Amino acid sequence: MAADQDSPANSVGIVIAMNDVGRRLAGIEASLASKQSDSPKSNTALLEVLKVLFGGWPAFALILLLLFYVPLRDALNEIPDKVRKARNISVGTISLQSTIKDEAVKLGTPNLANTVPRLSADATYMLLHAPADSWGLIGMYERVKGEGYYSIELPNIAGFTALEELQRHQLIDLGGFVDDKEVTLEQAAKALTEFRKSHPADEYQTKTKNRVRWVFHKHVPTTTVIPSFTWELTPLGAKAVEVVASAVHAELQREQTPTEKK
Repeated sequence: MAADQDSPANSVGIVIAMNDVGRRLAGIEASLASKQSDSPKSNTALLEVLKVLFGGWPAFALILLLLFYVPLRDALNEIPDKVRKARNISVGTISLQSTIKDEAVKLGTPNLANTVPRLSADATYMLLHAPADSWGLIGMYERVKGEGYYSIELPNIAGFTALEELQRHQLIDLGGFVDDKEVTLEQAAKALTEFRKSHPADEYQTKTKNRVRWVFHKHVPTTTVIPSFTWELTPLGAKAVEVVASAVHAELQREQTPTEKK
């Protein structure tokens, strides 16, 4: 069980397994700081990012870092404006709409050419964080074993809205459970509302986008039925992630390829 609310050991929330993230991020940031101080207008920082990132990380980790890790995202600002076309996909600093459409066709999923670019920013973020296998969306935490839950972590309203959007496009499967029995999403949502009424709590934004923590006024016994939700990528959703990964890869490769002056 967790020792504190910032480092829960028993979280069943959203995770991407990258054991060496800290080490690599530290190396990237140190390199970026050095390169940018030497020549802030050059693209050497970007090339350094590419060299480190394409060292074997899975596509999920690559996309997560490129689009949502702020120091790296800021470093990518040096990519020419022609790459960041206005009002394309609305996440990160890279606009990928046209490239996504091309990659979707190449990968044999032309239907995604229209679906993916039209996703909201929150839905795109959730898509790139979605697990390949079923994961719980609600994490429960104890300070001391046997004392009861002092908090739970779950998506906020924007997060649930994004999840519904992804399910509507058949990119993820959502499941609802009450007392370990599968129920409709509406029933699970109603049960969660009733649970909140019965167990007053203060709500705090977590460090993770679109997730909040409810800190209960009184510990909740671990025997209490807490409604839960699960999510996982569908085969189509996994293909959508592959499309985005291929599009980002294509754009970055394009930036490394010298172009003829006109």
